[in-house]
Amino acid sequence: MIVALLLGPIAGVALALVDSDLRLLWRSLLTLSAGTMVVMVTAFIIGLWHSDIPITDEIVARTAPNLMI
Repeated sequence: MIVALLLGPIAGVALALVDSDLRLLWRSLLTLSAGTMVVMVTAFIIGLWHSDIPITDEIVARTAPNLMI
């Protein structure tokens, strides 16, 4: 869901590569990097905020995939 917000910069990188536009490429990469950092910091803060939620077996199963799933 969060990656959908970065679709604009991802499309910008693709367009810059197709058009060989270095200015657009750097702007898109900078925007993509900044957006990624904002998402990671936001997720970290939300994780700290909800640290009192117990980890259930279902959560562990979703965060530790294997070849059978």
